Amino acid sequence: MLEIGCGTGRTTFALYKKGFQNPTGIDLTPAMLNEAEKIGMQQTSLSTAHHSIKQFSLLMV
Repeated sequence: MLEIGCGTGRTTFALYKKGFQNPTGIDLTPAMLNEAEKIGMQQTSLSTAHHSIKQFSLLMV
């Protein structure tokens, strides 16, 4: 699962708890990414996500 503009990752984390695996969030604000990481979200860069976009079963914008 990839969420673009994840903020603190609350929405993606809720879906993860429902069964989605390997949640990944992209956000431009480092403070938001730090908060998301605290709840188990992975951080990725836009260039990394661009090259591996096919690995995600769900894309949230």
